[in-house]
Amino acid sequence: LSMSWYACSVAVRFVGKEDTHATSGIHLVQRSEAGSVISDFVLTVGYFAQLDSLRVLVNSSNNAKSSLKEIFWYPGKLVAQYGIASNMEVLDELRFFKSSSFHLIPNDILNRQTLGNLSLLHIELGSAARNEYFANSTYEPISFDWKVSTTVGSSIVIVSSPFNFTNSLLFSNFLSSGTVIYSFPGGVGYLTDIKYLENMCGAVVNRADKPSVSLGLVLGSLRKQNGDGDLMMILSWKIIRDLMVKHQPAGREAPQLHNNKLASKIPSVVREPREVDDNSWGTCIYYNETTLVTNFHVLKPFVESDSADARCDIFLSNAVILTLTQDDLIFTPFKAIDLSFIKLSPKNLSLLTNSNKDYEPVKPTYDYKVGQKVTSKSFGLFLNTTNVKALESKGIVNSIFQLALHDDGKATINSVIITSSSCWNGSSGGAIHLNSDNSFIGIICSNAQVKLPLLDVESEEDKIEKLSRFSFVLPVQLIDYSYNYVMNKSAGPVHLSGQIRDSWQLKTFHEDIVLEPTKL
Repeated sequence: LSMSWYACSVAVRFVGKEDTHATSGIHLVQRSEAGSVISDFVLTVGYFAQLDSLRVLVNSSNNAKSSLKEIFWYPGKLVAQYGIASNMEVLDELRFFKSSSFHLIPNDILNRQTLGNLSLLHIELGSAARNEYFANSTYEPISFDWKVSTTVGSSIVIVSSPFNFTNSLLFSNFLSSGTVIYSFPGGVGYLTDIKYLENMCGAVVNRADKPSVSLGLVLGSLRKQNGDGDLMMILSWKIIRDLMVKHQPAGREAPQLHNNKLASKIPSVVREPREVDDNSWGTCIYYNETTLVTNFHVLKPFVESDSADARCDIFLSNAVILTLTQDDLIFTPFKAIDLSFIKLSPKNLSLLTNSNKDYEPVKPTYDYKVGQKVTSKSFGLFLNTTNVKALESKGIVNSIFQLALHDDGKATINSVIITSSSCWNGSSGGAIHLNSDNSFIGIICSNAQVKLPLLDVESEEDKIEKLSRFSFVLPVQLIDYSYNYVMNKSAGPVHLSGQIRDSWQLKTFHEDIVLEPTKL
């Protein structure tokens, strides 16, 4: 018997006497080869309690009269509630993020430390409304990525109904686009850099190149508590199927999210004084056959520490860690541009080259220009040492600044690149590659921070917003020049121009001149 699945994006409201909630969702319809309906149901993600006291209403953007003056909401019945945290793989990932100072939004707004109400909700439409609903809705074929095989860097789209109570028509079938930047182990799902909007929970996520292939449903936003950034989490269809097959009810046991520190809270490059809990991390790049490159501020806590227990670990995989010793040499030719090189000892170099044949130095290019598509690769926001995988984010080269190399002005060099690929705390030292051939054009140094307008007249404290999609990048030309300067220091001292030094401190080194029209 041949059967096919069809889908329609929906909005769902949960209305009670005192509480109201809204989510996005998907209406799935299974049809026979002849076209008759075998089964149909709505799936969404809920995070609220006392569902029995809430009235369920379902709407599709197509269920509007041509005049757009009436939007039809159809009654639904909650037939099953599957506790998402009953899946141990999902629970382990969420516990990790909680211990890494993340909130899961919107769950944590209502539930704080518990995942007991985080549920996959199985809803059926009222029988009286089904025929009319089918007649007024448009369904498209859908297939499911059961194997969780979508690769990092793939373009995706999310179809949702955000701001449901603000305007259910205006924001229906709202399309958001972005990329997969991380894939969880065990088929849990994915992370994306798409911005989470209110009521996006339960929205369907599809591949951009093949919209009929679905990755899963939006679980929520993992938001760093200190405001460094946020990532949207996608629950895979593999996990959704497992939950529905096992029929684990929600709410019977509320798994707690403890704030215990991880025993090994360290990423790609880390300082780890054992007597205090003060770890920091960044990213480094395999620059050439013997050398790694990163930002000086990544290594600074280790280089300047007075503690005998201070250490710097470089994680190649879950099992292979390079610990820097006095035999590994750290060079910082120009602190003003925040650049350091790590020349590995023979022991660590052997570990690097033998641990994984896929490790090889980056392939640089000087041939890049404004507007080209790029990808950032870094360990931003979090580092799970049991799953050492970088975040990947796509963007473009926004601008390139070419400045005088020396103060005599006789030669110029690419000195600053700005890209729109995302970077966060922990991304420092990460790589920027051209999408066209994966060639290396520079390392991430920082993102931008801007002061928000002071709207509250009673508040005197400035509020700062971090712009993750505004990355300052140190160009490969300047990296190569600095490395060659270190290797050929015997040729005599060479200094970078004041323009380059000032540009990396965001200091103005030019004069603004206002040209007035000539009076006749």
